[in-house]
Amino acid sequence: MNTNHVRKSRMDRITLKNRILLLFAAVSLIPFLLSCYLSYRTINSILTNKLQSGIQSNLKQVMLSLENTRMKPS
Repeated sequence: MNTNHVRKSRMDRITLKNRILLLFAAVSLIPFLLSCYLSYRTINSILTNKLQSGIQSNLKQVMLSLENTRMKPS
């Protein structure tokens, strides 16, 4: 019963204004942080795919260049 009283008194010490501010901060920050995380993941994925396709394209170009050099008689 003693711990129950301590818990209630802690909650009672938080004013209604502070509870509203805390709730408003949580409601504002959680979607903002989630959208930042999703944006980071999306941009990172796009850049990784772009980098991989660029490397593949470059390797194909080098391979074709080497094949053409090998086929041409000196």
